[in-house]
Amino acid sequence: MNQYNLIEIILQQVVYKINAIKSECASLSKKEFPSSLALLLITLFKNFCLYSERALDKFYEKHAIDEIEETALRDLHLLNFAVNNMGADLRYISGSMVDRVPWSLVSPLQGFLDELLPREFQVQIILRPHWHYNYGISRENLIEVYRNIFNGIAKNLNLPDPDEFFSDLPDDIRSVSFPYLEKKNLLMHANFGHEIGHLIVHKIVDEKEADFIKKSQPQLEKLFSKQPGIRIDKKFEFGQKQQLAHLMDTAINMWRRGMEELLADYVGVRLFGPSALFAAFEIAINQKELQRKSWISPSSRNGFYPPWPYRIALMCEDLKESSLLEMATFENEELKSKWIGYFHFIQDTVRDFDSQKKNNELEEVVYGFIEKYRNEMKNRIQKLGIKFPNTRDLYDGIEYLYGRLKHDIPPNAVENHLVTTDLPSCIRITSACWLYKLDTILTRLKPIDSVLSMNERQKKLNRLGLKAVEYSFIQNLWNQYEPAAKR
Repeated sequence: MNQYNLIEIILQQVVYKINAIKSECASLSKKEFPSSLALLLITLFKNFCLYSERALDKFYEKHAIDEIEETALRDLHLLNFAVNNMGADLRYISGSMVDRVPWSLVSPLQGFLDELLPREFQVQIILRPHWHYNYGISRENLIEVYRNIFNGIAKNLNLPDPDEFFSDLPDDIRSVSFPYLEKKNLLMHANFGHEIGHLIVHKIVDEKEADFIKKSQPQLEKLFSKQPGIRIDKKFEFGQKQQLAHLMDTAINMWRRGMEELLADYVGVRLFGPSALFAAFEIAINQKELQRKSWISPSSRNGFYPPWPYRIALMCEDLKESSLLEMATFENEELKSKWIGYFHFIQDTVRDFDSQKKNNELEEVVYGFIEKYRNEMKNRIQKLGIKFPNTRDLYDGIEYLYGRLKHDIPPNAVENHLVTTDLPSCIRITSACWLYKLDTILTRLKPIDSVLSMNERQKKLNRLGLKAVEYSFIQNLWNQYEPAAKR
Protein backbone atom coordinates (compact mmCIF):
# COMPACT_ATOMS: atom_id res chain seq x y z
CA MET A 1 0.00 0.00 0.00
CA ASN A 2 1.31 3.48 -0.90
CA GLN A 3 2.24 5.53 2.17
CA TYR A 4 0.84 8.77 0.64
CA ASN A 5 -2.80 9.78 0.57
CA LEU A 6 -4.17 12.46 -1.78
CA ILE A 7 -6.91 13.61 0.60
CA GLU A 8 -4.45 14.03 3.47
CA ILE A 9 -2.10 16.05 1.23
CA ILE A 10 -4.92 18.42 0.18
CA LEU A 11 -6.16 18.66 3.78
CA GLN A 12 -2.70 19.69 4.92
CA GLN A 13 -2.67 22.44 2.30
CA VAL A 14 -6.13 23.68 3.31
CA VAL A 15 -5.26 23.80 7.02
CA TYR A 16 -1.98 25.59 6.28
CA LYS A 17 -3.69 28.24 4.13
CA ILE A 18 -6.50 28.83 6.64
CA ASN A 19 -3.88 29.53 9.30
CA ALA A 20 -1.95 31.76 6.89
CA ILE A 21 -5.11 33.84 6.32
CA LYS A 22 -5.70 34.07 10.08
CA SER A 23 -2.12 35.21 10.63
CA GLU A 24 -2.33 37.82 7.86
CA CYS A 25 -5.65 39.12 9.25
CA ALA A 26 -4.10 39.48 12.70
CA SER A 27 -1.24 41.47 11.18
CA LEU A 28 -3.55 43.65 9.05
CA SER A 29 -5.74 44.41 12.08
CA LYS A 30 -2.84 46.41 13.53
CA LYS A 31 -2.37 48.54 10.40
CA GLU A 32 -3.87 51.92 9.58
CA PHE A 33 -6.56 52.29 6.92
CA PRO A 34 -8.27 55.41 5.54
CA SER A 35 -11.78 54.04 6.22
CA SER A 36 -13.53 51.43 8.35
CA LEU A 37 -14.38 49.32 5.29
CA ALA A 38 -11.04 47.48 5.37
CA LEU A 39 -11.57 46.55 9.04
CA LEU A 40 -15.04 45.18 8.25
CA LEU A 41 -13.52 43.03 5.50
CA ILE A 42 -10.80 41.80 7.88
CA THR A 43 -13.54 40.67 10.26
CA LEU A 44 -15.27 38.86 7.39
CA PHE A 45 -12.04 37.08 6.48
CA LYS A 46 -11.53 36.04 10.12
CA ASN A 47 -15.07 34.65 10.16
CA PHE A 48 -14.32 32.82 6.93
CA CYS A 49 -11.45 31.05 8.67
CA LEU A 50 -13.73 30.01 11.55
CA TYR A 51 -16.36 28.88 9.05
CA SER A 52 -13.77 26.88 7.11
CA GLU A 53 -12.58 25.16 10.28
CA ARG A 54 -16.19 24.15 10.99
CA ALA A 55 -16.34 22.90 7.42
CA LEU A 56 -13.27 20.74 8.05
CA ASP A 57 -14.97 19.22 11.10
CA LYS A 58 -17.99 18.40 8.92
CA PHE A 59 -15.70 16.93 6.31
CA TYR A 60 -14.15 14.55 8.86
CA GLU A 61 -17.64 13.49 9.97
CA LYS A 62 -18.81 12.92 6.40
CA HIS A 63 -15.84 11.12 4.84
CA ALA A 64 -13.32 8.42 5.69
CA ILE A 65 -9.86 9.90 5.26
CA ASP A 66 -8.20 6.59 4.33
CA GLU A 67 -10.59 6.05 1.42
CA ILE A 68 -10.38 8.26 -1.63
CA GLU A 69 -13.98 8.81 -2.62
CA GLU A 70 -15.09 10.95 -5.52
CA THR A 71 -17.48 12.94 -3.31
CA ALA A 72 -14.75 13.49 -0.70
CA LEU A 73 -12.38 14.87 -3.30
CA ARG A 74 -15.11 17.09 -4.70
CA ASP A 75 -15.97 18.55 -1.28
CA LEU A 76 -12.32 19.07 -0.46
CA HIS A 77 -11.48 20.68 -3.79
CA LEU A 78 -14.41 23.10 -3.35
CA LEU A 79 -13.17 24.06 0.12
CA ASN A 80 -9.60 24.40 -1.18
CA PHE A 81 -10.86 26.59 -4.04
CA ALA A 82 -12.71 28.83 -1.57
CA VAL A 83 -9.64 29.19 0.66
CA ASN A 84 -7.44 30.02 -2.34
CA ASN A 85 -9.82 32.73 -3.55
CA MET A 86 -10.27 34.35 -0.16
CA GLY A 87 -6.53 34.25 0.42
CA ALA A 88 -5.88 35.94 -2.92
CA ASP A 89 -8.36 38.70 -2.11
CA LEU A 90 -6.38 39.73 0.95
CA ARG A 91 -4.50 41.87 -1.60
CA TYR A 92 -7.45 44.27 -1.66
CA ILE A 93 -7.14 44.91 2.07
CA SER A 94 -3.35 44.95 2.12
CA GLY A 95 -3.24 47.37 -0.80
CA SER A 96 -5.62 49.82 0.89
CA MET A 97 -3.37 50.72 3.84
CA VAL A 98 -2.74 54.44 4.36
CA ASP A 99 0.84 54.30 3.08
CA ARG A 100 -0.24 52.76 -0.24
CA VAL A 101 -3.18 54.96 -1.26
CA PRO A 102 -4.02 58.67 -1.43
CA TRP A 103 -5.66 58.30 1.98
CA SER A 104 -7.01 61.86 2.16
CA LEU A 105 -8.97 61.24 -1.05
CA VAL A 106 -10.76 58.06 0.07
CA SER A 107 -13.59 59.55 2.16
CA PRO A 108 -14.20 62.53 -0.17
CA LEU A 109 -14.36 60.19 -3.16
CA GLN A 110 -16.86 57.95 -1.37
CA GLY A 111 -18.91 60.98 -0.38
CA PHE A 112 -18.83 62.18 -3.99
CA LEU A 113 -20.18 58.81 -5.13
CA ASP A 114 -22.91 58.76 -2.49
CA GLU A 115 -24.12 62.20 -3.55
CA LEU A 116 -23.76 61.61 -7.28
CA LEU A 117 -25.22 58.18 -7.98
CA PRO A 118 -28.85 57.01 -7.79
CA ARG A 119 -29.57 54.27 -5.27
CA GLU A 120 -29.40 51.45 -7.82
CA PHE A 121 -25.75 52.30 -8.56
CA GLN A 122 -24.62 52.93 -4.96
CA VAL A 123 -21.41 51.12 -3.99
CA GLN A 124 -18.67 51.29 -1.39
CA ILE A 125 -15.14 51.43 -2.77
CA ILE A 126 -11.83 50.12 -1.53
CA LEU A 127 -8.90 51.93 -3.12
CA ARG A 128 -5.62 50.16 -3.92
CA PRO A 129 -2.64 50.38 -6.32
CA HIS A 130 -2.88 48.71 -9.75
CA TRP A 131 -0.19 46.32 -10.96
CA HIS A 132 -0.20 48.11 -14.34
CA TYR A 133 0.13 51.79 -15.19
CA ASN A 134 -3.61 52.22 -15.50
CA TYR A 135 -6.83 52.73 -13.56
CA GLY A 136 -9.38 49.97 -13.05
CA ILE A 137 -12.48 48.80 -11.19
CA SER A 138 -13.57 45.29 -10.28
CA ARG A 139 -16.47 44.16 -12.46
CA GLU A 140 -17.78 41.89 -9.73
CA ASN A 141 -19.36 42.95 -6.48
CA LEU A 142 -16.94 41.55 -3.87
CA ILE A 143 -19.74 40.98 -1.35
CA GLU A 144 -21.65 38.87 -3.88
CA VAL A 145 -18.48 36.87 -4.61
CA TYR A 146 -17.87 36.21 -0.91
CA ARG A 147 -21.51 35.26 -0.27
CA ASN A 148 -21.27 32.69 -3.06
CA ILE A 149 -18.10 31.28 -1.53
CA PHE A 150 -19.68 30.96 1.93
CA ASN A 151 -22.91 29.53 0.48
CA GLY A 152 -20.97 26.96 -1.56
CA ILE A 153 -19.25 25.66 1.57
CA ALA A 154 -22.56 25.64 3.48
CA LYS A 155 -24.34 23.68 0.74
CA ASN A 156 -21.69 21.01 0.28
CA LEU A 157 -20.99 20.37 3.96
CA ASN A 158 -24.41 21.13 5.51
CA LEU A 159 -23.31 24.12 7.55
CA PRO A 160 -25.61 26.81 9.01
CA ASP A 161 -26.60 29.79 6.87
CA PRO A 162 -23.68 32.29 6.76
CA ASP A 163 -25.86 35.45 6.50
CA GLU A 164 -24.86 36.60 9.99
CA PHE A 165 -21.31 37.24 8.77
CA PHE A 166 -22.56 39.85 6.29
CA SER A 167 -24.93 41.82 8.54
CA ASP A 168 -22.49 44.72 9.13
CA LEU A 169 -21.25 44.92 5.56
CA PRO A 170 -22.58 47.08 2.69
CA ASP A 171 -24.44 45.36 -0.15
CA ASP A 172 -21.88 46.20 -2.83
CA ILE A 173 -18.11 46.72 -2.57
CA ARG A 174 -15.84 47.38 -5.58
CA SER A 175 -12.08 47.54 -5.74
CA VAL A 176 -10.89 50.68 -7.53
CA SER A 177 -7.23 50.75 -8.55
CA PHE A 178 -4.78 53.41 -9.71
CA PRO A 179 -1.15 53.51 -10.94
CA TYR A 180 1.03 53.39 -7.83
CA LEU A 181 3.37 56.07 -9.19
CA GLU A 182 0.41 58.47 -9.32
CA LYS A 183 -0.68 57.89 -5.73
CA LYS A 184 -0.34 61.56 -4.77
CA ASN A 185 -1.28 63.04 -8.15
CA LEU A 186 -4.79 64.48 -7.81
CA LEU A 187 -4.78 65.59 -11.45
CA MET A 188 -4.49 62.00 -12.69
CA HIS A 189 -7.24 60.87 -10.34
CA ALA A 190 -9.79 62.56 -12.61
CA ASN A 191 -9.55 59.14 -14.31
CA PHE A 192 -11.69 57.82 -11.45
CA GLY A 193 -14.62 59.35 -13.34
CA HIS A 194 -14.13 56.77 -16.09
CA GLU A 195 -14.09 53.94 -13.53
CA ILE A 196 -17.30 55.27 -11.96
CA GLY A 197 -18.71 55.16 -15.47
CA HIS A 198 -18.21 51.40 -15.62
CA LEU A 199 -20.62 50.99 -12.70
CA ILE A 200 -23.26 52.82 -14.71
CA VAL A 201 -22.81 51.50 -18.26
CA HIS A 202 -22.41 47.77 -17.59
CA LYS A 203 -26.13 47.12 -17.22
CA ILE A 204 -27.02 49.37 -20.17
CA VAL A 205 -24.65 47.46 -22.46
CA ASP A 206 -26.11 44.16 -21.20
CA GLU A 207 -29.57 45.27 -22.25
CA LYS A 208 -28.44 46.23 -25.74
CA GLU A 209 -26.36 43.16 -26.56
CA ALA A 210 -29.23 41.05 -27.98
CA ASP A 211 -30.19 43.92 -30.28
CA PHE A 212 -26.62 44.16 -31.58
CA ILE A 213 -26.49 40.39 -32.25
CA LYS A 214 -29.77 40.48 -34.16
CA LYS A 215 -28.92 43.52 -36.28
CA SER A 216 -25.29 42.65 -36.97
CA GLN A 217 -25.78 38.99 -37.88
CA PRO A 218 -26.75 39.57 -41.57
CA GLN A 219 -23.68 41.76 -42.12
CA LEU A 220 -21.41 39.31 -40.33
CA GLU A 221 -22.76 36.36 -42.34
CA LYS A 222 -22.23 38.34 -45.55
CA LEU A 223 -18.69 39.14 -44.45
CA PHE A 224 -18.05 35.47 -43.62
CA SER A 225 -19.41 34.29 -46.97
CA LYS A 226 -16.76 36.33 -48.81
CA GLN A 227 -14.11 33.84 -47.70
CA PRO A 228 -13.06 31.26 -50.34
CA GLY A 229 -15.09 28.02 -50.30
CA ILE A 230 -17.81 29.30 -47.95
CA ARG A 231 -21.49 28.65 -48.71
CA ILE A 232 -24.16 29.62 -46.19
CA ASP A 233 -27.03 27.33 -47.20
CA LYS A 234 -28.50 23.95 -46.27
CA LYS A 235 -25.16 22.28 -47.08
CA PHE A 236 -23.37 24.56 -44.65
CA GLU A 237 -20.65 22.34 -43.18
CA PHE A 238 -20.33 21.84 -39.43
CA GLY A 239 -16.76 23.16 -39.39
CA GLN A 240 -17.84 26.30 -41.20
CA LYS A 241 -20.68 26.79 -38.69
CA GLN A 242 -18.06 26.71 -35.95
CA GLN A 243 -15.99 29.31 -37.80
CA LEU A 244 -19.04 31.58 -38.16
CA ALA A 245 -19.84 31.14 -34.45
CA HIS A 246 -16.25 32.14 -33.64
CA LEU A 247 -16.60 35.23 -35.83
CA MET A 248 -19.84 36.16 -34.06
CA ASP A 249 -18.22 35.70 -30.62
CA THR A 250 -15.30 37.89 -31.69
CA ALA A 251 -17.69 40.59 -32.91
CA ILE A 252 -19.71 40.48 -29.67
CA ASN A 253 -16.57 40.75 -27.51
CA MET A 254 -15.24 43.62 -29.62
CA TRP A 255 -18.58 45.43 -29.51
CA ARG A 256 -19.11 44.92 -25.79
CA ARG A 257 -15.64 46.03 -24.69
CA GLY A 258 -15.75 48.98 -27.05
CA MET A 259 -19.17 50.10 -25.81
CA GLU A 260 -18.22 49.79 -22.14
CA GLU A 261 -14.96 51.73 -22.44
CA LEU A 262 -16.30 54.46 -24.71
CA LEU A 263 -19.46 55.02 -22.65
CA ALA A 264 -17.40 55.08 -19.45
CA ASP A 265 -15.27 57.78 -21.12
CA TYR A 266 -18.45 59.79 -21.72
CA VAL A 267 -19.43 59.50 -18.04
CA GLY A 268 -15.91 60.58 -17.04
CA VAL A 269 -16.19 63.70 -19.21
CA ARG A 270 -19.61 64.55 -17.79
CA LEU A 271 -18.27 64.18 -14.24
CA PHE A 272 -14.90 65.94 -14.43
CA GLY A 273 -15.19 68.02 -17.61
CA PRO A 274 -11.89 68.88 -19.35
CA SER A 275 -9.93 67.41 -16.43
CA ALA A 276 -11.14 63.94 -17.49
CA LEU A 277 -9.75 64.47 -20.99
CA PHE A 278 -6.46 65.90 -19.72
CA ALA A 279 -5.97 62.98 -17.30
CA ALA A 280 -6.91 60.33 -19.89
CA PHE A 281 -4.46 61.92 -22.36
CA GLU A 282 -1.63 61.46 -19.84
CA ILE A 283 -2.41 57.74 -19.74
CA ALA A 284 -2.75 57.62 -23.53
CA ILE A 285 0.66 59.13 -24.28
CA ASN A 286 2.22 56.02 -22.74
CA GLN A 287 0.51 53.78 -25.31
CA LYS A 288 1.93 52.61 -28.65
CA GLU A 289 -1.10 53.73 -30.66
CA LEU A 290 -0.67 57.39 -29.78
CA GLN A 291 3.07 57.31 -30.31
CA ARG A 292 2.61 55.76 -33.77
CA LYS A 293 -0.75 57.43 -34.56
CA SER A 294 -1.95 54.03 -35.75
CA TRP A 295 -5.01 51.88 -35.18
CA ILE A 296 -4.06 48.77 -33.19
CA SER A 297 -6.82 46.25 -33.81
CA PRO A 298 -9.00 45.31 -30.83
CA SER A 299 -8.50 41.56 -30.42
CA SER A 300 -8.29 38.78 -27.83
CA ARG A 301 -4.59 39.68 -27.42
CA ASN A 302 -5.43 43.09 -25.95
CA GLY A 303 -8.80 42.24 -24.42
CA PHE A 304 -10.61 43.91 -27.37
CA TYR A 305 -9.57 47.27 -25.93
CA PRO A 306 -10.56 50.22 -28.17
CA PRO A 307 -7.53 52.18 -29.43
CA TRP A 308 -6.51 55.08 -27.21
CA PRO A 309 -6.40 57.78 -29.94
CA TYR A 310 -9.96 56.82 -30.91
CA ARG A 311 -11.05 57.15 -27.27
CA ILE A 312 -9.38 60.54 -26.90
CA ALA A 313 -10.97 61.80 -30.14
CA LEU A 314 -14.44 60.83 -28.91
CA MET A 315 -13.83 62.45 -25.53
CA CYS A 316 -12.99 65.67 -27.37
CA GLU A 317 -16.32 65.40 -29.22
CA ASP A 318 -18.16 64.75 -25.94
CA LEU A 319 -16.64 67.86 -24.38
CA LYS A 320 -17.72 70.04 -27.31
CA GLU A 321 -21.25 68.58 -27.27
CA SER A 322 -21.66 69.09 -23.53
CA SER A 323 -20.50 72.76 -23.71
CA LEU A 324 -18.39 72.13 -20.58
CA LEU A 325 -15.40 73.59 -22.42
CA GLU A 326 -16.97 76.53 -24.25
CA MET A 327 -18.82 77.70 -21.13
CA ALA A 328 -15.61 77.96 -19.10
CA THR A 329 -15.65 81.39 -17.44
CA PHE A 330 -12.29 83.11 -16.95
CA GLU A 331 -11.58 86.77 -16.27
CA ASN A 332 -7.93 86.27 -17.19
CA GLU A 333 -7.80 85.77 -20.96
CA GLU A 334 -4.30 84.29 -20.82
CA LEU A 335 -5.44 81.55 -18.44
CA LYS A 336 -8.50 80.88 -20.61
CA SER A 337 -6.33 80.57 -23.72
CA LYS A 338 -4.13 77.98 -21.98
CA TRP A 339 -7.18 76.02 -20.81
CA ILE A 340 -8.80 76.02 -24.27
CA GLY A 341 -5.43 75.73 -25.99
CA TYR A 342 -4.54 72.46 -24.28
CA PHE A 343 -7.84 71.00 -25.46
CA HIS A 344 -7.00 71.99 -29.04
CA PHE A 345 -3.49 70.57 -28.68
CA ILE A 346 -4.94 67.19 -27.65
CA GLN A 347 -7.54 67.35 -30.41
CA ASP A 348 -4.86 68.09 -33.02
CA THR A 349 -2.69 65.25 -31.73
CA VAL A 350 -5.37 62.66 -32.57
CA ARG A 351 -6.93 64.51 -35.53
CA ASP A 352 -5.34 62.36 -38.27
CA PHE A 353 -6.24 59.14 -36.54
CA ASP A 354 -9.62 58.59 -38.23
CA SER A 355 -8.04 58.37 -41.68
CA GLN A 356 -5.84 55.47 -40.54
CA LYS A 357 -8.31 53.45 -38.47
CA LYS A 358 -9.95 50.06 -38.94
CA ASN A 359 -7.64 47.39 -40.28
CA ASN A 360 -10.31 45.00 -41.54
CA GLU A 361 -13.97 44.70 -42.49
CA LEU A 362 -14.96 43.11 -39.18
CA GLU A 363 -13.80 46.20 -37.29
CA GLU A 364 -15.63 48.44 -39.76
CA VAL A 365 -18.87 46.55 -39.11
CA VAL A 366 -18.50 46.42 -35.32
CA TYR A 367 -17.34 50.02 -34.87
CA GLY A 368 -20.08 51.21 -37.19
CA PHE A 369 -22.57 49.76 -34.70
CA ILE A 370 -20.58 51.14 -31.75
CA GLU A 371 -20.79 54.69 -33.10
CA LYS A 372 -24.51 54.35 -33.70
CA TYR A 373 -25.31 52.81 -30.29
CA ARG A 374 -23.02 55.14 -28.36
CA ASN A 375 -24.95 58.26 -29.34
CA GLU A 376 -28.24 56.55 -28.47
CA MET A 377 -26.97 55.30 -25.10
CA LYS A 378 -25.46 58.66 -24.13
CA ASN A 379 -29.04 59.99 -24.14
CA ARG A 380 -30.08 57.04 -21.98
CA ILE A 381 -27.34 57.80 -19.43
CA GLN A 382 -28.50 61.41 -19.13
CA LYS A 383 -31.93 60.16 -17.97
CA LEU A 384 -30.68 57.89 -15.16
CA GLY A 385 -30.91 60.52 -12.43
CA ILE A 386 -27.14 60.97 -12.04
CA LYS A 387 -26.27 64.39 -10.56
CA PHE A 388 -23.82 65.42 -13.25
CA PRO A 389 -21.91 68.61 -12.34
CA ASN A 390 -22.73 71.83 -14.20
CA THR A 391 -20.40 74.60 -15.31
CA ARG A 392 -20.58 76.25 -11.87
CA ASP A 393 -19.34 73.06 -10.22
CA LEU A 394 -16.39 73.07 -12.61
CA TYR A 395 -15.42 76.72 -12.88
CA ASP A 396 -16.86 79.03 -10.17
CA GLY A 397 -13.92 80.61 -8.39
CA ILE A 398 -11.39 78.51 -10.29
CA GLU A 399 -9.05 81.49 -10.80
CA TYR A 400 -9.23 82.29 -7.08
CA LEU A 401 -8.33 78.68 -6.26
CA TYR A 402 -5.51 78.88 -8.80
CA GLY A 403 -4.25 82.00 -7.02
CA ARG A 404 -4.13 80.14 -3.72
CA LEU A 405 -2.03 77.45 -5.37
CA LYS A 406 0.41 80.08 -6.66
CA HIS A 407 0.86 81.25 -3.04
CA ASP A 408 1.33 77.69 -1.70
CA ILE A 409 -2.11 77.63 -0.07
CA PRO A 410 -4.43 74.60 -0.46
CA PRO A 411 -7.33 75.56 -2.81
CA ASN A 412 -10.05 74.36 -0.47
CA ALA A 413 -12.20 77.50 -0.18
CA VAL A 414 -13.38 80.59 -2.04
CA GLU A 415 -13.84 83.45 0.43
CA ASN A 416 -16.52 85.66 -1.13
CA HIS A 417 -16.50 88.10 1.79
CA LEU A 418 -15.99 88.03 5.54
CA VAL A 419 -18.95 85.82 6.40
CA THR A 420 -19.41 83.65 3.30
CA THR A 421 -17.13 80.86 2.18
CA ASP A 422 -17.75 78.64 -0.83
CA LEU A 423 -16.39 75.12 -0.35
CA PRO A 424 -15.46 73.64 -3.73
CA SER A 425 -15.99 69.96 -4.53
CA CYS A 426 -13.14 67.66 -5.51
CA ILE A 427 -14.13 68.29 -9.15
CA ARG A 428 -13.51 72.05 -8.97
CA ILE A 429 -10.33 71.60 -6.96
CA THR A 430 -9.07 69.18 -9.62
CA SER A 431 -9.91 71.73 -12.33
CA ALA A 432 -7.96 74.43 -10.46
CA CYS A 433 -4.97 72.10 -10.12
CA TRP A 434 -5.03 71.39 -13.85
CA LEU A 435 -5.14 75.12 -14.57
CA TYR A 436 -2.07 75.60 -12.37
CA LYS A 437 -0.26 72.81 -14.18
CA LEU A 438 -1.06 74.19 -17.62
CA ASP A 439 0.15 77.66 -16.62
CA THR A 440 3.25 76.88 -14.55
CA ILE A 441 4.43 73.31 -15.23
CA LEU A 442 3.72 72.39 -18.87
CA THR A 443 6.28 74.80 -20.26
CA ARG A 444 8.70 74.34 -23.13
CA LEU A 445 11.86 75.04 -21.12
CA LYS A 446 14.66 72.57 -21.86
CA PRO A 447 17.56 72.99 -19.38
CA ILE A 448 17.76 70.31 -16.72
CA ASP A 449 17.38 72.83 -13.90
CA SER A 450 14.04 73.85 -15.39
CA VAL A 451 12.95 70.20 -15.51
CA LEU A 452 13.89 69.78 -11.85
CA SER A 453 12.03 72.97 -11.00
CA MET A 454 8.95 71.67 -12.81
CA ASN A 455 9.20 68.44 -10.85
CA GLU A 456 9.26 70.34 -7.56
CA ARG A 457 6.21 72.33 -8.64
CA GLN A 458 4.38 69.10 -9.47
CA LYS A 459 5.15 67.63 -6.06
CA LYS A 460 3.96 70.82 -4.38
CA LEU A 461 0.79 70.74 -6.48
CA ASN A 462 0.17 67.12 -5.46
CA ARG A 463 0.42 67.99 -1.76
CA LEU A 464 -1.74 71.10 -1.96
CA GLY A 465 -4.41 69.43 -4.12
CA LEU A 466 -4.91 66.44 -1.84
CA LYS A 467 -4.91 68.66 1.26
CA ALA A 468 -7.57 70.88 -0.32
CA VAL A 469 -9.87 67.95 -1.07
CA GLU A 470 -9.50 66.70 2.50
CA TYR A 471 -10.01 70.15 4.11
CA SER A 472 -13.05 70.98 1.98
CA PHE A 473 -14.63 67.59 2.75
CA ILE A 474 -14.05 67.94 6.51
CA GLN A 475 -15.45 71.49 6.54
CA ASN A 476 -18.54 70.30 4.67
CA LEU A 477 -19.04 67.56 7.25
CA TRP A 478 -18.75 70.10 10.05
CA ASN A 479 -21.22 72.43 8.34
CA GLN A 480 -23.74 69.58 8.30
CA TYR A 481 -23.00 68.66 11.92
CA GLU A 482 -22.77 72.15 13.49
CA PRO A 483 -26.49 73.11 13.44
CA ALA A 484 -27.42 69.83 15.14
CA ALA A 485 -24.61 70.25 17.66
CA LYS A 486 -25.82 73.73 18.63
CA ARG A 487 -29.34 72.40 19.23
